[in-house]
Amino acid sequence: MRAQGFGRGAIFAGMLVFAACAGDSGGEESGEAPEESGETSAEEGAEGDACGPEVPCGVGLECIHEICMAPEDSESGETGETGDELIPGEGDVCTEDEPCPEGLECISHVCAQPGGEESGEETGATTCPPDCPNLPTFEIMEVPENWEAFSPYFSQYIRVYGLNVFATASVPADKVRHAAHVMAQYIDNDENGIPDDEKVMAAMLGQPGGSSMVMFASEAELESSGIFESTLPDGHALQDLYADETHPEGSSLESGFDATLEEVLHLVTSQGWSKAYPEVFGEEPGTALSNAMDLARGGLFMSVPAEYPEGAWYHYDDTTCDYECMATEYFYWALTSLLGAQEYPGRCEQIANEWEPCTEALMEEMDPGATKLLKEQGYALPRNLPDGSYGD
Repeated sequence: MRAQGFGRGAIFAGMLVFAACAGDSGGEESGEAPEESGETSAEEGAEGDACGPEVPCGVGLECIHEICMAPEDSESGETGETGDELIPGEGDVCTEDEPCPEGLECISHVCAQPGGEESGEETGATTCPPDCPNLPTFEIMEVPENWEAFSPYFSQYIRVYGLNVFATASVPADKVRHAAHVMAQYIDNDENGIPDDEKVMAAMLGQPGGSSMVMFASEAELESSGIFESTLPDGHALQDLYADETHPEGSSLESGFDATLEEVLHLVTSQGWSKAYPEVFGEEPGTALSNAMDLARGGLFMSVPAEYPEGAWYHYDDTTCDYECMATEYFYWALTSLLGAQEYPGRCEQIANEWEPCTEALMEEMDPGATKLLKEQGYALPRNLPDGSYGD
């Protein structure tokens, strides 16, 4: 885990939050209703809550992709200034019989903005063998016109099932492709050309401005890029990744952990799984995920305690990381330990100050609750650790 602090970590929707996860994950993930919706009743959903025909949203919110959100044209939504606002219908599930609205393409059963002919992503497929033509080409392109707000900072672009990977010119091409491959493997873990969970994809695509990875050569390049002074982070769900922590050759004690496995997963879980299944994978207290985390930490702590109780096996100690951030990190630690990402020589000792059950066997012994949640509850979570070889 890289150190916490300004200029590091996650960039979430609507604001920059820097730390390996976040010091403050923003109002959209907090589950709190906006101030103007103070009259929301207990039966009405607040911003970020699940919604549907029987569960309406509160005043000032709309039910978009089964999640209460501020409407695109509301005063709180500033995505219109960037040119990257959602087209009506973007993120909706689609089929050959139920096509997308004009201006969108049906890409792996999800309506998304076209990325140009170069994307290689054809539409309308319902099945996909290993040689499927719908697989992303992972060709590095220039930043498309419909993402022109990113152009001052990034010159490399790859589109993955409607999601984006942006990178500066100084990020090596093989590392840009590696991040895109890992993203594809987290989304389509069985590599059949169809994202494993349509609700997760709809949630990620349904975030204001979509969901994107942004790659810089290093923390220093991020801090000197001018992105902090721009309006780009407003209305976008972004997660940063540095080239100097990206290791296509794999993790090792000598070269370091391949942070691609962590940072891409943060984007997928915080903007996808937590919003598609808020009662299960939501990052606020009381969900199945956070209940497991509270057990792992030895109690429900809204902020980092002075000292964790004896017997806790998850003892994250950075005070800039709030409760939602802790849950995102916990999801990462638990899932990647089950997948074997933390099992190479010397790694368990390296991370023991923060996380103890670093292997699948230790997870089953020490954290049976999370093990059952992530392996036995029928969710289409990854079963294989991404290695950057998607489609090969």
